[in-house]
Amino acid sequence: NGNGRLTVLDSSGEVIADLDSSRGGFDELYIGKVNSPSVLNVNKETKNYYIDPVNGNDENIGDTWARPLKTVQSAIDRTPKYNEGFITIYLHADNARNFYEDIKIRGFTGPGGITIDGQLRVNTLSGSVTISGVSNMVTLRNFTVNSTTGKGIEVYRTPYAYCQYVNVYGQGSGRGFYAEGGTNLYLNNCQ
Repeated sequence: NGNGRLTVLDSSGEVIADLDSSRGGFDELYIGKVNSPSVLNVNKETKNYYIDPVNGNDENIGDTWARPLKTVQSAIDRTPKYNEGFITIYLHADNARNFYEDIKIRGFTGPGGITIDGQLRVNTLSGSVTISGVSNMVTLRNFTVNSTTGKGIEVYRTPYAYCQYVNVYGQGSGRGFYAEGGTNLYLNNCQ
């Protein structure tokens, strides 16, 4: 109204929120989910995302093979930066033989983990993987990186990065696996 007061009523006419110029706040406020660049969102769930570079669509939910995403980056971008859950991103066993992408995993914090599982070593990423400033455990497994830039897998300021059954091939004199600045990069059956 014109007196500097906002009153919100429920369907029964009961006051559920009252804001006026003298108080400047609410006694109690519930917000389900806030989407704002100034608010840190939190994930506490275990989630699986499914990637099919041939038949997927980044507008899909990505929660089943019936509704797969097209890119790994789309699954990464859907994960809140504060991650207490465990995210597993599965590549389609047949349709990811050759997929093209530069994957960036940056700025995740919390006790959770992010795994990219190629399912088969013959599934080949033409591009690169960069992991930077991540306190989540990050695991890359069961795929091949064919670096088009001379950079295969680069990890910066990430204490828990694991590569299992990952091959990296590159062009020129670039880097296959590279770690710097407080990174622990653990390699298991990698080439």
